[in-house]
Amino acid sequence: MPLRIYARDGALLAEYGEHRSRPVKLDDVPKNLQQAFLDIEDARFYEHQGVDIKGVLRALRSVISTGSASQGASTITMQLARNSFLDSGKNFERKLKETLLAIKMEQTLDKPQILELYLNKIYLGNRAYGIAFRCGNLLRQNLGGTDLGAECDDCRIAQSAVAL
Repeated sequence: MPLRIYARDGALLAEYGEHRSRPVKLDDVPKNLQQAFLDIEDARFYEHQGVDIKGVLRALRSVISTGSASQGASTITMQLARNSFLDSGKNFERKLKETLLAIKMEQTLDKPQILELYLNKIYLGNRAYGIAFRCGNLLRQNLGGTDLGAECDDCRIAQSAVAL
C-alpha cells in the first residue's frame, strides 16, 4: 500500500510507493469501459465457467501451427486467479493451478463480482493497479471524491486498451 498525502480539504496531493490503486464498485464503472475490457480480454466472459474451451483450442492450434505461444487462452477469471494467488511463471503446473482456481472462483463468485475484482486488480502500467487509478492518470485528474463514471466517460477506450 502506498503512502498517500492529502490536503486539508481531503484532496489527494501525492502518492509514493510501489502499488497505486483505488478500488471502485462495478456500478461506478461506465458500461462502455467494462465492455472494452471484455472485448479485448475475454469476449465470451459471460458464456464460460472460468475456462474458455474455444479460446484454449484456438491457442493450441496456434501453438501447433506456429510453434510458439503467441496467443493467450486465459480468461478474465484465470487472469484474476493468477494475479491474486499465483506467480507469473510460465509452466504447466502454474497453468493447471490457475485453471482450477478460476473454476473455483466461478463457483463461488458471480460474474459481476469477478469483473469488479479484475478491474480493480489489473496492472495498467506505471505502477497503477485498477481502472480508477489508471483513468485518473490518463485524464491527469484526481478521482478522489468524484464520480468515476463521469471521469472515465471522457477517458478514451483506445487509451485504456493501450495501457494493457
